[in-house]
Parts: sequence; C-alpha cells; structure tokens
Amino acid sequence: MEFQPMRPEIRFCSKKCSSGKTARQRDNSRGWYRDPKGYILIRKPSHPMASREGYVMEHRLRMAEHLGRMLTKDEVVHHENGIKDDNRIENLELMPRRIHDRLPKPPIRPIVCPHCSGTINVSGRVRHVEAVI
Repeated sequence: MEFQPMRPEIRFCSKKCSSGKTARQRDNSRGWYRDPKGYILIRKPSHPMASREGYVMEHRLRMAEHLGRMLTKDEVVHHENGIKDDNRIENLELMPRRIHDRLPKPPIRPIVCPHCSGTINVSGRVRHVEAVI
C-alpha cells in the first residue's frame, strides 16, 4: 500500500494511521517529538532556526549551542554513527552541505511509524507499509 501525504509536513505510514491526526497533536506535554525519519524535533517557536511549525531539530540546536552561534542553511550536522537520535556532541560533526552530500549513504533501514508503530520500508522517496502491529 503506497500513501503520499496531502500535506508534506505531516507524514504517516498509511491513510488509516493518518485519520484524525493533525500537526497540533505533535504539541504534547513533552515539548518534542520524533519524526518519521528518526530525528528528534524540539518545540521552540521563538528560536531563529525554528521551522514554520515552531520546531528545531535537536542535533542542529545542540551544535549551535556548542559553537555559540546560529547555523547557516548551508551547514549540515552529520551523525557520525548514523543513529539519528544520538545527539551527543561527540557524535555530531559540522560540515558544508556539498561535502555531506558526497558521503556514502547508509543502507536503507525500515523505520517505525511514530503513530501506530507499524514498520515502514523506505525505498527512495516512496514509503511502503510492511506491517502494522
């Protein structure tokens, strides 16, 4: 079953998973959420690096705090061990986007839907739902 979300900022594994879910449900008491790609986003609407929805990627926030300055759009924070929610400063490396784009891509791993815990296989840009637990 293939599913393309109507709004690109909201990603679900299937139509069944998306029913009744909105961007407002991300705003929980924790103040953060894990996106479908595995990154942690923190709610900071007034931060200069925040998205339109008011979230900042935690690894970019940690690197900016470590450097004492804001990151530019051309700067990429690379996770050295490939684990996208491991945001320890010793695991993060700042590099220009053109260098980061030349790095070998890690093997595509299935990810877990944050809404229904179903396994999502990613092949290129299309997501396929394998199993909903």
